[in-house]
Amino acid sequence: MSRQVFTKDKIDEASGEFKSVRKKIKEIHRTIIYQMIRSYKSEYVDNNGLSVSIYKHNTQEKVAIFVKDKEKVYYVFDMQPDLQREIDDSQYCKLDSDDEYHLRQISSILNTYCDSGDEIELTSDEYRHFRIVAKSLNITINLLLKRLGYKQSVKYNDKRLLTQEELLDKLRKFVLDDGITVSLPSQNNEAQSLRLYASRSNMSIADYVRSLGFKYKLRENENEANKNALISEIKSKYIVEDSYIYISPYDRFYKNMYVRARRQGKTIDQFLNELGFERLLLNQLPENYEPYDWIQDIKNVGNDIDFKKEIEKSFVYNGRVYIPSKHYFYDQLFYHALLQKKSINEKLKEWGFVRTYSRPKEYILETEESGISPIKLNLLSEIKNIQKKIRLKKFNGETVVRSRELTDKLKKLYNYQCQVCGPESDTIVMENGCNYVEIHHITPLHNAKVAEDEEDLEFDNYRNLICLCPFHHKYVHYHKGGNYKLNRERSKLINSKGEELRIIIDFHLK
Repeated sequence: MSRQVFTKDKIDEASGEFKSVRKKIKEIHRTIIYQMIRSYKSEYVDNNGLSVSIYKHNTQEKVAIFVKDKEKVYYVFDMQPDLQREIDDSQYCKLDSDDEYHLRQISSILNTYCDSGDEIELTSDEYRHFRIVAKSLNITINLLLKRLGYKQSVKYNDKRLLTQEELLDKLRKFVLDDGITVSLPSQNNEAQSLRLYASRSNMSIADYVRSLGFKYKLRENENEANKNALISEIKSKYIVEDSYIYISPYDRFYKNMYVRARRQGKTIDQFLNELGFERLLLNQLPENYEPYDWIQDIKNVGNDIDFKKEIEKSFVYNGRVYIPSKHYFYDQLFYHALLQKKSINEKLKEWGFVRTYSRPKEYILETEESGISPIKLNLLSEIKNIQKKIRLKKFNGETVVRSRELTDKLKKLYNYQCQVCGPESDTIVMENGCNYVEIHHITPLHNAKVAEDEEDLEFDNYRNLICLCPFHHKYVHYHKGGNYKLNRERSKLINSKGEELRIIIDFHLK
C-alpha cells in the first residue's frame, strides 16, 4: 500500500474497487484503531461492512491505516500525535505477521485458562507462543500479558534448565585474561548453545552474559573482518562524496544491512553511522550524481508464464489479486517486473489481473481460523499432493531417489526462513531475492540401507523434512554427535545426549 494509490479523489473501478476516499477518519474508527494497536492486531472486520487494516512499513517503524466503511474509504499515512504516541509506546511496529499468529494462539490459550486463578502454569508448547512475542518486543512475558489487558501471570517449569553454577562453568571457558570479559567464537558448539540458551530466556547474548555478572565483547578478529568487508563493499559502490553514501531501499544490499541492524537493535542509519558513513536520501543527492546501478546485480528470477500460473493458483481472491508485501513472491515479482522496466501493477495489468491492496475477507477469516494464511494452506495441500505421487522409495545399490519439487515447495511454505531461528534468522540473500535455506532429512537417507519397516523407506516424506539455515543444518549433523530426532509433541529436535533445539515455526510437522 502506498500514498500514490490514494492521490485521487476516487479510485478507478479497474484498479481499486472503492468510490470515495477521505483522509480523515471518524471518531468511532479511532476507538477501534486504539483497541487494535493495544492488542497488536492488524485487521478488524464486523458484520456491518466496516473493515480496518493497519499496514506496517517494510523498513521503517511507521504505519498506514486504511478504513472501509460500506462504500466509503478513509486512510491515514501521517499519524496525529496521540495515535503516534500509542504506536510508539506499545512498540506496535516491532511485531510481524508471525508474531500476530502467536498472539492469536496466546488469546486462545488464555481463554482456556480463564478460571485458573491468578497464575497459570503452561505446557512447553503453550509457553513457546508467549516467549516468541515477548522476545520480539524485548519485554517479559508477564509485562506482555499486562499490555494485552490480562491480569493473570504465567509460569513454565523446565526441568532441563541448567543451574546458575552450570551456566557459569560454561561461560568461564570463554573468559579473557582480565577475568571478567566473555568473548564467544562464532563457530564453537558450546558458545552456540549459550546463544540458544540466551534466546530461550528472551535476551540477547550480550545482555545474558551481563546478567550473569560478566562483561561481553565480540571477537575482534571476526567482528573486524565482517566490518571491513562491509566497508569495502560500500566504498566500491555507494559513495556519493566523502563519507556520504546512497543505497537504494530496493537494492538487496540494503536488505542485508537492514537485517544486520535489526539483529543488533539498531536502525539502518545507526548501523551505517557506526561504520563511518552517513546515508543520504534520493532527494538529497547532488544533481549530477549517478547512483550505483544495483539492477545489474539481479539475475533472471523466472518467466511470465510461471509467474502468471503462480498468481492464478495462490493469490486470487474473488477475481482480484492480493499479494502480501512480506511474502517472498512479492520480491520476486517486483524484480521480475523491474528487469522489464515495468512496475508490479503494469505486469499484473498486462497479464489481465486486477489488484487489490486491502486484505480480502476470505484471507483474513481463513487465517484466523487455521492460524496460517490461505497461501500457506494451499502450499501445504500441494505438498501433500506431491507426496501422494511419490512412490515408496526402493533402493538400488547406492541410489536414493529424491523429490526436488517437494523440497522446493517446503522452502516456499516457510517463506525461505529457518524453522529453528524463526523470522530473526541470519539472512543470506540469493540472486533470485530469496533467503538461502536448506532441507534436512530428520531420519538420514543413509539409514535406508538398514531400514526394516517399509514405511521407513519413504525418506522424502514431507514429515521427515525440516527447513533450516546453513548453521542449524550443520548443527543437527555435528553438534555433540548430531543425530537429532524429532519429538513432534514437544516441537523439538533432540539427540541422544539430551541436547535440544526448539522448533519456532511449524506448519507441517505436527
